[in-house]
Amino acid sequence: LIGRRRRNTAAVWTAQRGSYNNNVHLETARTTMSRSRSPGRKSSSSSSSPARPSRSRSKPDSFAASVHSTPTAKAPKKKAGQRRGGSSSPRNSPKPAQTSTMTTTTTTRKQPSSPSPVLLRFRAPSLLKALLPPPPLAFSALVLVGELFLCLLIIRKVAYTEIDWEAYMSEVSGYLSGERDYEKLRGGTGPLVYPAGFLYVFSWLRWFCGGDGSDIGKAQLVFAGLYVANRATVMATYYLALGAGEGRAQKWRYAVSIVALSLSQRVHSIYVLRCFNDCVAAFLCNLAVLVFVGGSKLGWLRNHTASVPYSLSVSVKMNTLLFAPGILLIFLQSSTYGETFISLSICAGIQLVLGYPFLSTYPVSYLKKAFELSRVFFFKWTVNLKFLPEDIFVSKPLSLALLGLHVAALGFFCSRLVRHVGAVGGWAVGADAKRRRLSPHYIATVVYLSNFVGIVFARTLHYQFYSWYFDSLPLLIWTAFDGGQISSRVAKEFSGELHFGTIVAREMISTASGNNLGFHYLVNYEDGDSEHFKEGELRSMIARAKDEEGTDSGLIKSVAWIILIMGGTEYAFNVFPATPKSSLVLQVCHFTLLAKLWWGQGVQPLLV
Repeated sequence: LIGRRRRNTAAVWTAQRGSYNNNVHLETARTTMSRSRSPGRKSSSSSSSPARPSRSRSKPDSFAASVHSTPTAKAPKKKAGQRRGGSSSPRNSPKPAQTSTMTTTTTTRKQPSSPSPVLLRFRAPSLLKALLPPPPLAFSALVLVGELFLCLLIIRKVAYTEIDWEAYMSEVSGYLSGERDYEKLRGGTGPLVYPAGFLYVFSWLRWFCGGDGSDIGKAQLVFAGLYVANRATVMATYYLALGAGEGRAQKWRYAVSIVALSLSQRVHSIYVLRCFNDCVAAFLCNLAVLVFVGGSKLGWLRNHTASVPYSLSVSVKMNTLLFAPGILLIFLQSSTYGETFISLSICAGIQLVLGYPFLSTYPVSYLKKAFELSRVFFFKWTVNLKFLPEDIFVSKPLSLALLGLHVAALGFFCSRLVRHVGAVGGWAVGADAKRRRLSPHYIATVVYLSNFVGIVFARTLHYQFYSWYFDSLPLLIWTAFDGGQISSRVAKEFSGELHFGTIVAREMISTASGNNLGFHYLVNYEDGDSEHFKEGELRSMIARAKDEEGTDSGLIKSVAWIILIMGGTEYAFNVFPATPKSSLVLQVCHFTLLAKLWWGQGVQPLLV
């Protein structure tokens, strides 16, 4: 009995000792991993490695000497945000007592088994670096298929709501009966106030939907297809503007944007349950933006080609004129004055051709109604200014004040963009403009920003007006809150250290003998040094900076802002009827984003 008791006691002591050893090993592994995560601090395994070599680029002798002094030792790569030379700083160096204790513990006890790869992955410096983003193209195809089935499900399960369709059909009926006086073309909601392109599009829809527009089910199917086509167009624009094929951070930005654009209840309703003409205009305008962003291979024909769908969108509904200031700026920055004149002539020519049946008969009536700027909207339908009294809402001073603020905001943003362009080659005139290729991110941002400024200072926003700018919100939020990590940041490795900088200028470089070396880009590094690079050399440096910087807290912060701003906007447009509270929420979201776009550094007119 005594012997049995002694054996049981020994077994308990052995189990307790093994548990203690395992706890010590686990704590040691955690300490090592936390030290490897902290900037500028080395773990025990790397505490004996030699010091980092110096990283001077402006002094070739010291740079070569530092490299030669440590030919076999490669310093660890510098992480984003790490203090340079942090391993030699007393504040960042590991404490000797902790290192000694850890070394003694690990050498006197049995070595623990290697940590699980899953644990190592999720204990990495950045969680997003451990998570693989979805492949952009496959993810886009999956989302489009899901959107198509969702639209069909909405059509089947949710009842159609009549708002403007019957009025559209009445206005088209007058046109088909031979009437060309715009003041006599009327519907259930009043006189016709859309340009001639609207009549052509909805005349075809009237014929397709039973000959008189009575088969609303077919119209819903057409608008479901239009919704999917518009979503595919916006996806392609975001893929190019965010550089989704270049790195993990860009793929995450793209995936988050596509998901955010697919979750709007109001936008689905505008397309498949209301069948507004705003949807047709939005699709044509987004198609024009895609040509601007992705048409670099067209060369000087890009602006001319993009002018066609843009002018067609204006002919359906004139709200797309809000994009015009940004498009004009892109014309001037990427082409000569002569080419800009040709592009503008294409836009005007399309309007003249489409409006010819009315301009040749009743020109004053057509111009007065199709492009009416003095219309006063009903207070009961406003979404953005419900907190104002009705008498102030319909007053002329408010209209003039909003117009003045709109023009002033466009002027402020334009002055900043022109000033930046002046730093990379001057105003777009002559042969220099032909060499300029503005980045896809910059083009999309400028065009979307021009429209968004008009939205912020609009006299009123109806529910269907949400489709005017909804597709641009994720990109504008990325630009405002994470813009510095999208286009202008570069990273280059020098002697094992990763150094970050910013592209600040485009300059013509010549040798001492006068030989012209062409345009180079000036990069200012964070430590004050600078360097010139050709355009081809910058691509890998930009991709490296995006991959290193884009998965840190800035990406998480931007996702949070997408949730807040798009969530608040969606809330405001889903409150019916609108209330002072919902209008204030919408205004806070709008002005927060506009202010950050102004004070942020995301809108950079850089080529690459």
